[in-house]
Amino acid sequence: MKPEDKSGRWSVTYQEETWPIFKTWKTKKEALAAAPAHLALNICEKFYIGQLVRPNLPSIDGESVIEDLICNHPDYSSEAAEGTFEASKEELSDLTQRLSKTFEDWVRIHRLEPTFYLIQNVTEHITEFPLEEDSES
Repeated sequence: MKPEDKSGRWSVTYQEETWPIFKTWKTKKEALAAAPAHLALNICEKFYIGQLVRPNLPSIDGESVIEDLICNHPDYSSEAAEGTFEASKEELSDLTQRLSKTFEDWVRIHRLEPTFYLIQNVTEHITEFPLEEDSES
């Protein structure tokens, strides 16, 4: 069973370096309202809100593949090969796109997608009086 995709959801923390994702909110406004109680914060304590984003898979650089081929297989650019193995910018771009697409397909087929998120759109906040829960008292 594939875990729920939480990309785009919001998380809260009191330590900017650690972002728990077991509890998330659909909107920043919901996260902001829930943060003080969820984090058990007192008045004037600092906390952070950030948005979870799935990382992009790296692209496979066609030029690096060609360079590796030439360096590790000198026959491809020797006199016996009737010249060096060269590709135009357009051909290298095409190779990069094709290799990257193949890699993405391979990752998906074998279910090797990243199981972590990047945190973006981070904002710092300070709890104020009255806290949301205490305002009805």
